[in-house]
Amino acid sequence: MSTKTTFKRVALVAVAALSLGVLTSVAPASAADNSNLTASVSYKAATSTAATNADSNGAATTYTVASHNFIVGQYVTIDANVNTYDVTNAPVIAVTTTSVTVVPASAVALGSSAITGNLVLGTSNKTVQGLAGPANTVTITSSQATVKEYVVLSGGTFTDGTTAKTLGTGAAVGTAVILTPTAGTITVSGYAETAAGSGLFSATATDSLSIIVTGTTAAAGFAAGSVAVAANGSTARVIVDLDGNKSYRASASKNFTTSAFDATVTQKDSDGVTIVSASATKAVTATISGVGTLSMDNSVAQGGYVAASAGALATHVVSVFADGRSGKGTVTISVNGVVSKTFDVTFYGAVAKYVVTTNANYTGVGSNVGTFTVTSVDANGVEVPNSPVYASSSSKSIATVETTHNTGALPVASTTTTADYASVGSVDFYTTGVAKGKFTVTFTDLAYSATITATGSSMVTGSQAATINWSFDQADYVVGAKGKVTFTLADSDANPVADGWYYIFKSTPTYTLLGQNLGVNTWVQITDGVGSWPFWAPVNSGTLTISGTIATNDQVAPALRGVASTITATVSNTDVQAATDAAAEATDAANAATDAANAAAEAADAATAAAQDAADAVAALSAQVADLIAGLKAQLTSLTNLVIKIQKKVKA
Repeated sequence: MSTKTTFKRVALVAVAALSLGVLTSVAPASAADNSNLTASVSYKAATSTAATNADSNGAATTYTVASHNFIVGQYVTIDANVNTYDVTNAPVIAVTTTSVTVVPASAVALGSSAITGNLVLGTSNKTVQGLAGPANTVTITSSQATVKEYVVLSGGTFTDGTTAKTLGTGAAVGTAVILTPTAGTITVSGYAETAAGSGLFSATATDSLSIIVTGTTAAAGFAAGSVAVAANGSTARVIVDLDGNKSYRASASKNFTTSAFDATVTQKDSDGVTIVSASATKAVTATISGVGTLSMDNSVAQGGYVAASAGALATHVVSVFADGRSGKGTVTISVNGVVSKTFDVTFYGAVAKYVVTTNANYTGVGSNVGTFTVTSVDANGVEVPNSPVYASSSSKSIATVETTHNTGALPVASTTTTADYASVGSVDFYTTGVAKGKFTVTFTDLAYSATITATGSSMVTGSQAATINWSFDQADYVVGAKGKVTFTLADSDANPVADGWYYIFKSTPTYTLLGQNLGVNTWVQITDGVGSWPFWAPVNSGTLTISGTIATNDQVAPALRGVASTITATVSNTDVQAATDAAAEATDAANAATDAANAAAEAADAATAAAQDAADAVAALSAQVADLIAGLKAQLTSLTNLVIKIQKKVKA
């Protein structure tokens, strides 16, 4: 090729490039921040009517919509046909199958209004959501004020079938329309003119805009397991919430027309957006094992297995009915064949018995204490809320008791905290001590002619300690070890003193081996006549002594008041001895290893001697073989010579 021809071809390439106004490739070079390209979506929903009165700026307004494809986070434009106020680019904050709620930036008036899907922008104004359809489009606008912007599409075309256009204030047109016939992603890259009228454009993308085109419904792409289950039943209450699995409770009284509990199943797409179009939903099934029966979107019980086909409804309600049995029923809800939620409903029946827990075995004269807790349960051991319990004391001269209570009821509203349900089916009964002695309280379901009876026993003892014994729980402690000081208090009848806090010492006891707080105090809590101080042994060894002077208050008998008392234990640093023992063991192990090594050396010497003997035997055998071979060779030589002689004689 001649030099002249080469220059001609370079010139042609340059001219072609100038005719396009581009000096470099226009393929997207990078995801540039977008400040000049905006977009709007062209599809429309059905004509709708405002469902609320006119609102001021920033107030949420709900519109009823016969059918729509809008999603939360999208922006819409509402064109008022009758009144003067429009809503432009208002964000959607909530949707249902028949409504859309927006937050207008200007006042909204009542009237027949067409809702048009509009601008949907993401972070840094770079993402727009379009809707797939043969006639659906996205319009892009360049806001370049003085220069042109060369716009290139990847993954889509403009309405005229091209993939590149020049836009901007300095160009013939500022907008262009992009077709969105199918779901997918269309990338829009804009290259700004380097100077007004230069016809030369930036080598890298000035703006980058992504158009995410979804399916024929904005909620396409169901995400398996993305289901919200909420309690709606007025009689059911949340009992516990463990790892997201809630347990609910309801009466076991048979009722196949009024549900005990309702669970609303809401399907969502892969972006977590609630699906509002029934055609996009998947099949829903629900089963119950154990007690109870179910229905799906029905006010009458249908059985242990219920189902709804795909595309039936945008939401489904799974109702749980009591079948007359008490116990637990486990409900499993699956969407699109995948388990989405499991929860328990526990049904309680009629009271079958009372379970009595004694909270105080010893109470004091004049003290009012919640001595007993009574829990009403049905035949299966399920707690029964809000059931009456009556009580009577065996001896009012020893202790009196409250006459009646209802067991704890279910909370008014559903909750997920166990604390709100700690008293469900249970109630505390308080007793008041009158005089020393044992007493029994009988609990019944009726004040007279009781059918359910249970008892609990306690004892009224003195609240003054006639004897106080205290001691360490061990005679010896390792430095830093955990221990406790135990107190035993008895009244003048040698019975454990009444439960409560006792001020035992006149002042805080002192102790040796300073350097660590032993938790000593002037008081101690006594239960069943016994209490304790937990402590950690000091970090230095020696004799640990705690000394105190008995208090002079009414909780201590006069004979003990002001008496000095001491307890003693030993604290030793056994870690040093342990180290010494470990060193001795290590020495013994080393000696054993040495002995083993010596034995191995002796065995090696023996093996060497045996090997030498074997080598000598092999050498002797080799010599014998050599002599035999030499003799054989001599015989062969003689035989050969004899044969030669015979041959010569025969020829002669």
